[in-house]
Amino acid sequence: MIKPEGLAGGKARTIVDFLQAHGFAIAAATLPFLTRLQWRELWRYQLAAATLDRLAVNDLILCDQALVLLLRHDGTLETPATVHLGVLKGPADIARQSPSCLRRLLAQPNRLFSYCHVADEPADILRELAVLFDGPLRRQLLANMVSGQLSAIDTRVLERTLVASTQHARPFESEGAIARMADAVRGICGVAAEQIRADIATMRRGEPIRWQPFVRAVAAAGIDIERWDLALLGAAFTVHDEPGVAKTIASVDAAAWRLEVA
Repeated sequence: MIKPEGLAGGKARTIVDFLQAHGFAIAAATLPFLTRLQWRELWRYQLAAATLDRLAVNDLILCDQALVLLLRHDGTLETPATVHLGVLKGPADIARQSPSCLRRLLAQPNRLFSYCHVADEPADILRELAVLFDGPLRRQLLANMVSGQLSAIDTRVLERTLVASTQHARPFESEGAIARMADAVRGICGVAAEQIRADIATMRRGEPIRWQPFVRAVAAAGIDIERWDLALLGAAFTVHDEPGVAKTIASVDAAAWRLEVA
């Protein structure tokens, strides 16, 4: 999946080129609009540790159109193709990314703006297709995966999306978003505006803010701030995980899959 922020940030072409360079062929392409319930279900087991602030920020990032690509890899691999691609993709945690992984290549600005998603293992392909698509479309997508042929309709969807992502790409840079927020609140008086200015000072120090009071203040002050700027500030300057709480299911260990396959 090329996530909404991946499309908005102009990363689609780079992702597709990376997939093809590593032996993956695209068998189907479709553009679902993610609802708040769908994205929560997709990442249910990784959200056990998430703060309410992270959930709210993810609504801003993810409730939008995504590009879902169903892939085939017909080469010889030591692990299932989805596990292999998960390793190539790299973790969302920037500090843990290898220099050669896809997410390092994409230069994600923070943990939440991760740009792309891969099903962790074969069972997750079925689970995630069931979350995103109804029965008839699921069957069509799986038939496309078996045939390995990208239909004329899907080819047009893919080509139009790649062009649009490139043409309308915007940079995701938190300092610029802070500056635009400061400009938007300049000259506005009142308690809400003062709260925003105090939070801007906190962000400029690189410290987290309390998200819900901040967005309520933005609304109360009547500030017209672009949605992606607001999402970027939330992703960069909130606490993502509850202290001491772990994911329900940890990331897939490719080494364990190699042992099972062997």
